[in-house]
Amino acid sequence: MKEVTIRDIAAKTGCSIASVSRALNHGGKLLPETRKRILSAANEMGYRRSGKQRIIALILPRRNAIAGFSPSALLQRIVKHPLFAPPETILMMLSSEDVCILHQTVVADGVLSIDYSQALAHKLPGSSGLPFVCINDTGRPIEHAYSVCSNEAQGVRLAVRHLFLHGHRRIGFILNETALNRSLRLRRESFLQSTAELGCANSSILIERTPDRPLYECIAYLLKRNISALMVGNEGYALETVHILNLFGKRIPEDISLLLWEQEGVTELCTPRITAVCQDFDALADSAAELLQHQLDCSFDGLSNRTIDYLIFERESVRTLPGIS
Repeated sequence: MKEVTIRDIAAKTGCSIASVSRALNHGGKLLPETRKRILSAANEMGYRRSGKQRIIALILPRRNAIAGFSPSALLQRIVKHPLFAPPETILMMLSSEDVCILHQTVVADGVLSIDYSQALAHKLPGSSGLPFVCINDTGRPIEHAYSVCSNEAQGVRLAVRHLFLHGHRRIGFILNETALNRSLRLRRESFLQSTAELGCANSSILIERTPDRPLYECIAYLLKRNISALMVGNEGYALETVHILNLFGKRIPEDISLLLWEQEGVTELCTPRITAVCQDFDALADSAAELLQHQLDCSFDGLSNRTIDYLIFERESVRTLPGIS
């Protein structure tokens, strides 16, 4: 039987050879419908890649800034991991809307998703038998799937305890509205539990940022209640938080200590450098790659979920209050 070539697929689909190559090897940009048509044709014609190359489908979220998650920072680690290194592996990047392609083609050898939602759940390729791992932002393992997530509760405990050990008992914590986000609900619950366990719940305050209550008003509210330390429990607010504190004439850390959730490359560039808790992106990528490798090697029995602890970067934005040695 004649081997199917890229030229054959181009002739069948009416696409250029370059477009077919991009669809099969994920290079450059293609319209979703064009990519789908090419991959479907490749499957129908029995196309097989030469050599030992494998294709891993990487499902990306529509948004770069998910609450409690930083897909772009994670993606940097994934593309550098040996499992995904060229030429042995080709990463085929798809949006969550394109997941249906995986049910219609066998081009991919495995799937790594940096997106998870209830809407996406029914599209997951588990039923197709493809090796699959999800790195999710829900803060909890996913049932019926291999998954890796950050330990949201531990991250908040780490932050609160750091401030407590520096003498802070009046801690203000700002979160985005938690009602629709499990990750933020875990952060909220952990803050309330941690301050209670340390005996500073009555003197600490949690406030949620909403469309009707912007960050400026949240910080103003907390400053009026004489907090000694401020935590902002969402990535992406470093510059705005520092700016608002400057508007109020508050020096960091002389007048108020500040601890943030890490926004890579930003908290360290602030003046002073901001103490931050950060997801361990290296460990997230390594764990996801290991789970996927086990499935690709058919050496893994049963589902596995892994939870990765947060790290803390101690910098100059948290001061030790008098009387603490």
